[in-house]
Amino acid sequence: MLNKYKKYIVPALIIFQFLWIIATVFILEVNLATGKTIKLQLAPVDPRSLMQGDYVILNYTISRIPHYTPSPSESRVRVILSPDNKGIYNVKSIFSPSAFLEQDDVVVNGTFMGDRIFYGIENYFVPEGTGKQVERSVRFALVKVSAWGDAMLIKLLEE
Repeated sequence: MLNKYKKYIVPALIIFQFLWIIATVFILEVNLATGKTIKLQLAPVDPRSLMQGDYVILNYTISRIPHYTPSPSESRVRVILSPDNKGIYNVKSIFSPSAFLEQDDVVVNGTFMGDRIFYGIENYFVPEGTGKQVERSVRFALVKVSAWGDAMLIKLLEE
């Protein structure tokens, strides 16, 4: 009975992979179109890990939350970011179902690793050989955050 369907397995797998790619691109495009653009301040970058190939590793001021220690079983976290008077978003608190969100607040998903939170926006591809200049000049990042908390790095800014 399986021999009868063998000729359909490979085309079905190819169609499934194609649909998976289309769905992924669609989700990212929806995030770009409907997500909220926020400005984040970059923290000094660790100079030992500046260039790995053709990308730089970014560190954000929102990556460390003072006086907060996650439980050993907690790795995923949702962080509430709030803008200051210059429009730069900073950590307001850890999200909880009872948290009060103001109009400009944004909730972003992250993962604890050691004492830092990673948001999936820590790597930025740059033209070959420009990593040192990026290190010296950039201070901010523009990030799109979707309604469900996923972040996408849009571009780096000097001011």
